[in-house]
Amino acid sequence: DLHNQWTARCMEEFFKQGDMEQEQGLNFSPLCDRQNTVVPQSQIGFIDFIVAPTFTVCGDVICLVLDQKEDQANKPWEKVLEDNKEIWQVKATSGETGIEASDTINDVKPPRVVSAKPNGNVEENCVSENGNITLGEKEEAAKEEPEKPVSLDNRHLIKQIGPITINSAPPDKPTKHKDVVGEVPSNILSRPGSPVTWNFGVKESITVAPPR
Repeated sequence: DLHNQWTARCMEEFFKQGDMEQEQGLNFSPLCDRQNTVVPQSQIGFIDFIVAPTFTVCGDVICLVLDQKEDQANKPWEKVLEDNKEIWQVKATSGETGIEASDTINDVKPPRVVSAKPNGNVEENCVSENGNITLGEKEEAAKEEPEKPVSLDNRHLIKQIGPITINSAPPDKPTKHKDVVGEVPSNILSRPGSPVTWNFGVKESITVAPPR
C-alpha cells in the first residue's frame, strides 16, 4: 500500500547513506545500518513520537479554523495510523527486521536538470567524478538519456483525502492575533519568551510541557 511504499523508499535511501558512511569509515547515522536496523520497530517509534503528535496538533488547528468541537471533528488519519501501527506491530512480533523492496522501477523519472547560461544557451549538468564538466561526458549522457515522458505522472505515490469544507460564515472584519489569542488552546501556542528562556536543560521543560 501507499504507506509501505513510502517507508520502503525512505529506508532504501537511509541504507544507501549508511553504505557510503561505511565505505568512508564513518559511524552509521540513525536507521542507516542495513544489517542491524529493525524496520518494523523503527516505524512504530516514528508513528508514536513524530507522526501522531504532529497530526494531533494539526487536528487541533483544523478544529479551531473550522470552529468545530473535538467530538465533531473528522480525523481520518487516526484510524490510518492505528492500522499502520498494527501492521508493523505484527511484523515486529513475528521477528521481521527488514522490508520488501519498493516499486521505484515504476516511477516516472524527472527530466535532466538544466541551467541557463548568461548568453541564453542551456547547458546540461553533466559533472565528472572530479567535478569538471566535459564535452565527452555530455555527449555520452545525451546518448544514454531516455526519451522524456509527455507528463510526470506519479499519482500511484499520492493519496488524496478530502476536500475539507468550511461551512461557517467568514468574520465581519479581518481577524487579528490579539483578538483570538485567548480562545486558542494552549497546546497550539508556543510558550512565551524565546528559546533562550525555555530552560532546555531542565528535565520538566522537555518532558512535561515542551515548546511547540
